[in-house]
Amino acid sequence: KCDILIVLNALKEAKSFQLPRIHPGSVFSRILDTSLPQGLDLLEEENAHPLPGHVYHPVAPQSVVILISKNAIL
Repeated sequence: KCDILIVLNALKEAKSFQLPRIHPGSVFSRILDTSLPQGLDLLEEENAHPLPGHVYHPVAPQSVVILISKNAIL
């Protein structure tokens, strides 16, 4: 099972968003961050940046972040 979290920050200042709990053994991975330069902003799922242990995730002003949950590799 996969969870998808879409965070929209329409403000003119950065915000940290609290991540929801997900299935045990899973971690969120970032696949989209529109504040990053082209080529780093959108990643294929296999290249997504894992966020293990993150409770809060920063989101830049006027940007969108998409996170997906993935099983952690033990």
